[in-house]
Amino acid sequence: WGYKFWMGTTRLGYVEWFDPYQGSSTTIQDKYKQFGLGAKLKSRGHKGTDTIRENRLGKDCKIMVSNTLKKKERGSFDYCTAEENEIVVCKWNDNNVKEKKRVLVDQPNIIKKYNENMGGVDRTDENISHYRVSIRGNKWYFPIRSQILDMAEQNAWQLYRIGGGKIYHLQFRRSIAVGILESYKKSTKTGPSKPSENLHMHSRFDGMNHLIMYKEKPNALCYVP
Repeated sequence: WGYKFWMGTTRLGYVEWFDPYQGSSTTIQDKYKQFGLGAKLKSRGHKGTDTIRENRLGKDCKIMVSNTLKKKERGSFDYCTAEENEIVVCKWNDNNVKEKKRVLVDQPNIIKKYNENMGGVDRTDENISHYRVSIRGNKWYFPIRSQILDMAEQNAWQLYRIGGGKIYHLQFRRSIAVGILESYKKSTKTGPSKPSENLHMHSRFDGMNHLIMYKEKPNALCYVP
């Protein structure tokens, strides 16, 4: 079965929360089992929208069947709720008829919200899959650790782009790697250390414009041009 991640993201793919688990999920309360993924999110204290096949709904969900709803005018909808209105199932009639004029069709707000925010997890998976950590370890927890690192890096890139950054994901990832190598490079030479030959716009400096480098001794000297 392997390991999986429950994940909540924004529509752009920023991971807001995640929860690793193994095997199939069987912890849904009996009264919510007929509502599928929405019930699972509710049991974990989260809110969200998702889709569910009509044949997966239980008999207790008294909602109009599709064949009957399609006979009504476009924009009609029906819904049912679980106990205490904690979960709502909504079915909307949009027959996708192509007309040569603009037509206003009523749409439930829950459908609108789903269309606006869907696809965030898919976008996260796509961003990570392009440059996923390819190193494989023998420990069972190594894939989980590498996945978490990939998600953290992907989130950092999302924040960078929101802040106005222009570089692509691969270049951003390389900048992180170079920054780590520059900061923790161990030098076997004694005396003043010269700056890296690979300085770039994302190199880290201290308050004196000196490149931050790994030092084993507290009195090590830095190179001043």
